[in-house]
Amino acid sequence: GRFGAIALGCEVAFKLLTAGWMRLGLSEGVLFMVLAAFPLASALGMALLGSKGMDGSLGSEQDTAKATPPSVAREASTSAGCASVRNAARLCLDPKIWCLAMTNIAFGFATTYGPEVLNPQVAHALQNWAVAVLTALTVVCAAGFSLLFARLSVRCGKGSAITWGALSIIAVPVLVQVVHIAEHGWWVSVVFVLSGSGRAVYETTIKAVFADFYPGPLTEAAYGHLAMQYALASATLFMLGGAVPPAALAWALGAAGLLMAPLYYAAVGLRRLELHEVHCSSSFHGESADESVC
Repeated sequence: GRFGAIALGCEVAFKLLTAGWMRLGLSEGVLFMVLAAFPLASALGMALLGSKGMDGSLGSEQDTAKATPPSVAREASTSAGCASVRNAARLCLDPKIWCLAMTNIAFGFATTYGPEVLNPQVAHALQNWAVAVLTALTVVCAAGFSLLFARLSVRCGKGSAITWGALSIIAVPVLVQVVHIAEHGWWVSVVFVLSGSGRAVYETTIKAVFADFYPGPLTEAAYGHLAMQYALASATLFMLGGAVPPAALAWALGAAGLLMAPLYYAAVGLRRLELHEVHCSSSFHGESADESVC
């Protein structure tokens, strides 16, 4: 909602600021200090707001916390932490989480492929400031595609949006390694638009899919797996970047994109089987159910 729009606008503004700064040939060290001042000011502002309280709710929460005995608070915190660990471990044994993992792996690869392979080519063909402008274009496109995919998911199902995201990911290494689109001037912006399309699928559809597959108390653990899978994939491709040729990274990204949709539909099939078994089990125990489907 509003927070997402503000965060997106700030990201675009910072990228355009970076592009303009580089275009003018100003010191990168000064740019770093300018950009670093924003998160520091934000943290300071949040600390001040937290100490004063934006409304009465913060004070009431603090009063409640003071009224709660420390031993009870520690016990509740420990219990909640243990439950989260148990849920995360439980999901490790669920095959659906590993089928859905390919979506996170593919987008993790895509996140690293740009800085490792594409951006240096763009900087060489155009200039460094062009990289900042094009990455800002990716963010803007991600916002626009998010609205499109939200409607597409409602009308055609989330699988359609995931398939589109997979095609976008597959197209990126093809355009970079086969077409050599970075050598064709600003036509390289097509790749950044496709990257924005993929990011929109990850930020909206994929997270909604995890919430659908793992509702209730399992949602937090599922999001933990989502973040872990994405981070591991991104870090793996980053570490391989200096050890393998760009073509190998392109093959890895393309293969992950090819597996995204099939494994997603495999997870959907497994979920339907589980729901069917639960339905038949309810019928067996005398609860109302359509016995013909069992």
